[in-house]
Amino acid sequence: METPYHKICEYEFCEQPEFIAKRSNQKYCSVDHYQKQNNYKEKIKRDLTKKINAILAKNREILRQNFEKNNGIISKEKLLSAGYIFNYHTHKLNIKDSFDGI
Repeated sequence: METPYHKICEYEFCEQPEFIAKRSNQKYCSVDHYQKQNNYKEKIKRDLTKKINAILAKNREILRQNFEKNNGIISKEKLLSAGYIFNYHTHKLNIKDSFDGI
């Protein structure tokens, strides 16, 4: 006879998914499986942005190196030759709008 405490572990890789829960809202057979499932979900999210984050980190490093050498003046050609990728950015400043109040 099944009771409300007879559950199936929600951890995708659980070897023995059936268990008797100690609480009615328990979803995993152990704390370890709860943590592993949470880590697995977060890894999937990180993997989706890994490529973009690597490009952004490289762009930031190129800007930092060139900014220090050139007192803040960097040509587009110099950035391109250093491997800067202009299609990836986190913020965009419209210079025309930023000087309207001057």
